[in-house]
Order: sequence, then C-alpha cells, then structure tokens
Amino acid sequence: MDYVVLTAATPEQASNYRALIAARVSAGLYPRAPAFRVYCDPVGGRVGSGGGTLLALHALFRDEAHAQPEPSANDGAEHDSPMAIRRFFASQRVLLIHAGGESRRLPCYVPEGKLFAPLAISSASTFTPVVLDVLLSLYLDYPWRRGETIMASGDVIVTFDTRLLGGGGGDNGGNHGDNNGGGGDGDGVKGACARGDLCGFGTATTLSQGSRHGVFACDASESATASAVLPVLDFLQKASEEELRRKALLPRAQRRDGSDGQGDHGDSGSDGEQCAVDTGIFSMSSEFVSALLAWAISPSEAAGPCALDQVRKAELYCDYYLEIVTACIPGLGVDEYIGRMVNGGSKLSRAHLQSLHAALENLVFRAAYLPATFLHFGSLSEFPAAVAAVQSLKLRPFYELANRDHQAIAPAPSSACASAIPSSTAASAPAPAAASLPPVDAVSAEPSSRLVLNSCGCACDATGDTRSGGQIAMVEMCELSQLELGGANLVTGLRRMALSGRFRVPARICLDGRVLSRGSGSADESTVLVYGCADSFKKSKQLADVIFCGQPIEQWLAERSLKASDIWSESQLSALANGQGETPRLRRSALQCICSTRRAGSAICPVDFNLL
Repeated sequence: MDYVVLTAATPEQASNYRALIAARVSAGLYPRAPAFRVYCDPVGGRVGSGGGTLLALHALFRDEAHAQPEPSANDGAEHDSPMAIRRFFASQRVLLIHAGGESRRLPCYVPEGKLFAPLAISSASTFTPVVLDVLLSLYLDYPWRRGETIMASGDVIVTFDTRLLGGGGGDNGGNHGDNNGGGGDGDGVKGACARGDLCGFGTATTLSQGSRHGVFACDASESATASAVLPVLDFLQKASEEELRRKALLPRAQRRDGSDGQGDHGDSGSDGEQCAVDTGIFSMSSEFVSALLAWAISPSEAAGPCALDQVRKAELYCDYYLEIVTACIPGLGVDEYIGRMVNGGSKLSRAHLQSLHAALENLVFRAAYLPATFLHFGSLSEFPAAVAAVQSLKLRPFYELANRDHQAIAPAPSSACASAIPSSTAASAPAPAAASLPPVDAVSAEPSSRLVLNSCGCACDATGDTRSGGQIAMVEMCELSQLELGGANLVTGLRRMALSGRFRVPARICLDGRVLSRGSGSADESTVLVYGCADSFKKSKQLADVIFCGQPIEQWLAERSLKASDIWSESQLSALANGQGETPRLRRSALQCICSTRRAGSAICPVDFNLL
C-alpha cells in the first residue's frame, strides 16, 4: 500500500484529520509509509460519494504524479491526459477512505469524525485506539496488486480472511493472513486477475437486510464454494425481497450460518434465503480509474464544462454506488441505464449519464463474495454495540498485530492517567498525567451491559436488559462520577456528576459533556448536552417531525406544560409554518430555563431527568 487517502467534508475537518494523523506519525505509532493524504469536498455543498472520489483521486494524481519518472518524448502523454493518469495509478496501491460525513447521528464525535472515534480495546499505546486503527488492519493484510485502488467507508469496519482472495500478483502489502481471527481457508477464484477492473466486496445476508442496501447478482455457475470472485450480472439498489429472490438469491452452498453481531445476517427468512449485500468496499484497476477520471476531465458540447470542474464548484452531485457502479453492469444498454438512474434519483444530466456509461460499459465487473463481519459505527444506536463487537471479536489496532511484512510498530507503554478531557483532544494526543486522580480505567468492559473507556474514578452501573441486543451502555472520558444507566446510553465528558437513584439516566438517553471556551482571559464554561439515540439530528421540514429525547417535540413540550412559543420566537415559528425556514434553534434563555443546573461547591448538582 503506497497511499492512504482520506476525504473530509470541510477544510476544518480536513485540518483536524491531518493533525490527528501527524501526531500519530510523529509519535512513531503510524508508519511514514504508506503516505497519508487528506482532501476535502468543496465548501459550496455536498458532491456525493462519486464526486468525492473524483476529487480525491484527481487531487492525488495532481499532487504526486510529479514524483514519477518523466514520460519519454514520443509517448504522447500530456501532464493531465488519460495516459498520464493511467501511468500514475498503474504504479500505485491506493486506499481511499470516505470519511467526509458530518457525523450528525453521532454528535459527540463530530470534532474528530467517526473515523477517529475511540474504541474500548486494550492497547500499550498512550493514544486511545480509534476506528481507523482497526480498519487499517484489514488493508495491511490485503493481497494488493500493483495498480489497485480500493474505496471504503470510514464509519464501517469490515473483516474477512484475506487468504480467500489468493495472491495479489506481486508487490503485495500484507502477509495474506487471517485478519484478526476471521474465517478459514477457501477454494474461491484466486489471483489478481480475478478481480477484474471493478470488484465489489459482498457478504451473505437475509433478503430483508438486502432490500435496504445494494446487492450483487452474480453468475454463481463458476463456483459452488462458500467464497468466490464471480462475474456480476446485476447490481440492485434497495430492491424488493421478491426481486432479490428472482435475481440475486445465493446458492445454498454459498449461504452463511450464524450472525456477525450486527444486523440480521444470520440464516433466516424463507428456507434460509440469502443474498450478497454490498459492504461498501470496491477495488478499482488502474484502467478503471483512468477511464473514470478521463470522463471527469473531458468537457462535451452536450454536457457543458467537464464534470470535475462542476464538482469542484459543488454544482454536480454524483453517487458512486448508483451512477458509477451501475454503468459497469454488463449488457445494460444506455437507455435502460438512464431509466434506472432517473428512477433511482440521479442528479446527473442525461448527457453526463450517456458519456459516463460509454466510458465504463466495457470494463470487467466482478464481485468478491466472502464470509465477512460488518460493524457499522454510524449512529448513537449502533456505536456502543459496534464497539462491544470489536471487543468480542478480539480485533486489534494494526500497529499491535504481528507477522506483517513491514516491521510492527511497538507503541510506548502508558503509565499516564487520562483525565476527563474532551474526546476530540484524547484522540489527537497522548493522555496527560493526572496524579491527583484515581487510576484510569483504560478499558473496563462487560460487553453484556457496559463499556468504560478512559475514565477516572467512575462508579458505573448499567441496569438495562441486554438479552434483546442493542442495550449496551458506553462511558468515555468521564471523571469522578457516579452513573446508573438504563441501557443503550452513550455518556462522554462528564465531570463530578452523580446520576443514580432518582437521577438515573433513562434508557437510550445520551449525555455529552463539553467545555465551551470563552477566549483568552475568560473562564471556560462547562455544559452537558442531553439527547436521545433516535432524535432528529438532521433538518426537519416541520416541527411535528422533530424527535427530542425519544419523543415528538410537541409531546415533550406538552408533558412539561410548555408551548413551542416558550422555546422559539413567533417569527421563527411563522417562517417554519410557511415553508420558509428550517427547524429553529432553541433560544439561550429557554435552554437556561428548562435545562438549568446549579453548582454546589465544586460539584455540579444532578439534573432531574423527569423534568427533561
């Protein structure tokens, strides 16, 4: 692996990512090779997974191609030509991780992003292990082929036995071993050539689960084993269970028993029917990348300016999984392709769709079907359960795994105590010493009930019933607090709070302690944000759609003898009613009235959650 490329949503997020990586490289935790690069989406708006891919890959070529040998005088390759792009990517192995989400459904980790969210696993490092550390374990064991680019999501950890893919055809970046205890040997199609120009990675799931995601329909006649790399016949997006049954049903020999710990991937449904769900990982050959970027940099009379320029101005939104992947389906004519895109909600013009289809239609599309574990960290509901699954699967940060081709990095042992600093700071720097506090619980875990991470002197009791799943509570970066949790809670950054008995935290309620800096010369203020796992973190068109602390906001207000006008101004509510505004923000005075706390000495008196 030569490059790890991260995408970010804003320049501020990109700057945070660079600082977090630089701190780890400087401390010797991360290697200097592969090289890390961070690119952000345009400030003007969202451009989609396809737009982000175009921007990042072209930016990598622009910034790094100068280091490649100069072309000969007679090869006809200009600096930004498709030939120059093909030459550059043919010599590289690139991991592209899309981490540009706004983390709205996981607000406590917005500053560092889900990619740097902490994991409750033991480590000898003074840095708390984060999602990226475990995610990289797979790709350092992966059998890379020279000229391969892999795209993956930053809020998902996928693990599978990399030996099932066979050799990478030379210059591989890993030892092809079992990634963190996954799977056994397989008899699937081996070798680099089997992955074609575009290769999606899928794993077995129920038709019910598949109906909510992308699903590969493959020609299973080439293999009767439980793992294989197969030709793709179709790629179905959120198809009905009946359509999946007709077009994408896995043969019995390729179905999977059991569960991966998240979702309903087990053997269920009618006669154990399963399909191959898209894990979000796609492998691209240099031929594919050059064809895609050649399309992006080529203006046309019908489509106007080139797609890449439109993406840079945030004038074009492209969905990788919809427009780009579907264009590669063999035998799919341009008219049927455009019809699918229109029905699927594509925002590309007809001219752009025609030229994209022409650029990609003749490339080889395959899917690697592998028994895999899929852990999603995208929301408050999913995060504690995913962290617990990382523990139970004994997944490890890449720098603590042995038997790698490169020298394993030995993190410095930690004797410091992590004080209750904001989690974004904890992810970016080693934990400072705090001798006056009780020893830190680096990781204290009972996966059946609660996870405690980097917390000092906290008594934590989770009373929720975990037998139905999803009720795990997680406590992170808290100090000298007594916590009684109802289950499915995520509690971060609390200092000196007693929340038990009458003040027990209800199930599915989250507490998010933050320090608000008032600038030089002024004392900082502390606040605790209170919200529910299922709350509305995205914009709502009307007040009735807003969920707060697990309830419709209007019901929440009525139960406390409050009206919307007690919280928002009449002008805000009028604009919202007329479709002219978005869900208004709470007035500061209203927040102080409803959610106030008072100080008693050095301790913060608890909030009565019956009032909230």
